[in-house]
Amino acid sequence: MTTRCQWATADPLYQAYHDTEWGVPLHDDRALFEFLILEGAQAGLSWITILRKRDEYRVAFDHFDPARVAEYDERKRAELLANPGIVRNRLKIDAAIRNAGAFLALQDGFGSFDAYIWRFVDGRPKVNAWKSLAEVPAETAESKAMSKDLIKSSAVSRLSARRSAMRLCRRSGWSTTIQPTAFAMLKCRRIAEEEQRCKPED
Repeated sequence: MTTRCQWATADPLYQAYHDTEWGVPLHDDRALFEFLILEGAQAGLSWITILRKRDEYRVAFDHFDPARVAEYDERKRAELLANPGIVRNRLKIDAAIRNAGAFLALQDGFGSFDAYIWRFVDGRPKVNAWKSLAEVPAETAESKAMSKDLIKSSAVSRLSARRSAMRLCRRSGWSTTIQPTAFAMLKCRRIAEEEQRCKPED
């Protein structure tokens, strides 16, 4: 019998996300931008709601190409607001476009968004071993530092920065919150340990 974290419901989409993506170290800038956009869309909603709209988001936002999203004009905004496949909220759509510009600036400043986000943990995944959801903190010292920096760069909105930063930490794999009883934890530990071995010491 497959054991999963408490939050992974019986929904096959949620289970697939838990089993293949959650907590796995992520270094692809396009994929990181995707999660940044989806995190903004989630505010006030459940993650499963966003997962069910993920394919529609991918098409609507040009496969999460930050350069293209940053150039969206009023016509494109109107098109997105009329799209029933995504969360039709003007503030969230405007934030996504604004975040794209900030994302590009961070890429330019650090070489990649990957380099930017992973510097908060010195490039090494932090593998935790919380036994229940009640033990998982709302934020960590690293996520706090990143949220402040993301606000400063305008990559996330001030209202959702702290929650978005912590969730981005988990989704990008540099701070795992998978329960030790979940089989995915073993996979993530192996990947994290391999990345730590391959990471040169300062």
